[in-house]
Amino acid sequence: GPDLPTVVWSHAITSINSTVSILSGGGTVAGDYSSLTWYFNHETNLFSDGPSLLEGRNRHGSATCVDKVTKAKIPIVTGGYGNSNVDLDSTELLINGQWQSGTI
Repeated sequence: GPDLPTVVWSHAITSINSTVSILSGGGTVAGDYSSLTWYFNHETNLFSDGPSLLEGRNRHGSATCVDKVTKAKIPIVTGGYGNSNVDLDSTELLINGQWQSGTI
């Protein structure tokens, strides 16, 4: 595929819908853990900026859940490591284009 907008590793990716995914976090050349996200359109093969995570993280999990009531697809990120290699027990949910803290 195309090159990422910036070098990251140990990031996560999950689907938003049938044509768009979101890539989150990861380690950076500067040695920190990124809070940046990017949308990836599988039809155009293009990345675009997404909303920043509340907390930079790497080696985390990512998935898309479906709300039982509204049927909305909600991307989530959870766990991993934060800056200074601290274990994270937090979860973030992407709702209406903004990351929100989930219940620990």
